[in-house]
Amino acid sequence: MEVRICVKPAADIMTGPGPNHRVDEGSPLIEGEKIYVLEKRGSWVRFRLTPRDDGWSGWVKKEMTVPESAHELAKLHSKVERFQDLGFIRRMDLGTGNFYVEPQLWAAAEPQVKMNIVTTLSEYSELSGKSPLVEVKDADSGQTLAKAGRLGIKVYL
Repeated sequence: MEVRICVKPAADIMTGPGPNHRVDEGSPLIEGEKIYVLEKRGSWVRFRLTPRDDGWSGWVKKEMTVPESAHELAKLHSKVERFQDLGFIRRMDLGTGNFYVEPQLWAAAEPQVKMNIVTTLSEYSELSGKSPLVEVKDADSGQTLAKAGRLGIKVYL
């Protein structure tokens, strides 16, 4: 049985596959909640909340969920998007493992914040099927500010 994970803060559960059906009276799915897929119809999945439940089932848009195996990548992707939204990451190239950061924000960040960013980028790169070896570079000068890989992290001061 396919297991999927909700990746949105809240996803309405429908009584049937499509917006023409009513929203189920219960609570919406919440981020991180597991569902057990019973059937797929177009862009919708019918599911249960436990693998052995043989009563209630609901429908949710497939795009509100990801396969359980892809959940960690989805969480990391959300963190990378958050770094972008905050202005830390200006651009990135997963093919080369280069991530270009806003130099003023990087300089002002606490060491633990920098470590968190670099660790997240390395894990994101590796789970995306690329090398875990990444370089964080100044978006203006191209100077390497940090490197990360399987053997550790080096943040240049």
